[in-house]
Amino acid sequence: MATRRSFMAGLFGFAFGSSLAIGFSSLAITHLMWLLGTARFMFPNILIEPPTRFKVGFPDSFSPGQVETKFIPQFGVWIVRYDVEGVPMIYALKSVCTHLGCTPNWLEAEQKFKCPCHG
Repeated sequence: MATRRSFMAGLFGFAFGSSLAIGFSSLAITHLMWLLGTARFMFPNILIEPPTRFKVGFPDSFSPGQVETKFIPQFGVWIVRYDVEGVPMIYALKSVCTHLGCTPNWLEAEQKFKCPCHG
């Protein structure tokens, strides 16, 4: 027959054991979440970025001084042709503002780029 003392000892043991189990479980879960967070940091979700090298054609296929905007949707660049000592060359300009990350517009009539944030 169980006495009051053995019942209270069992109840106390159960409560103490349960609190230890809950404490260590929460510690293990916290540690696991920290490890998962670290792994997530090491392998972030990144959007597919355009390649850093791509073919746009030959310099002769672009008019001198003209800004070509057809590569903005796919690669995010403007292509400009210029002549250096009679040799046609092209260069690419990234179509992102370095200040706030907005997309400036090429104004053909004014022959200039205009940032919507800066004017």
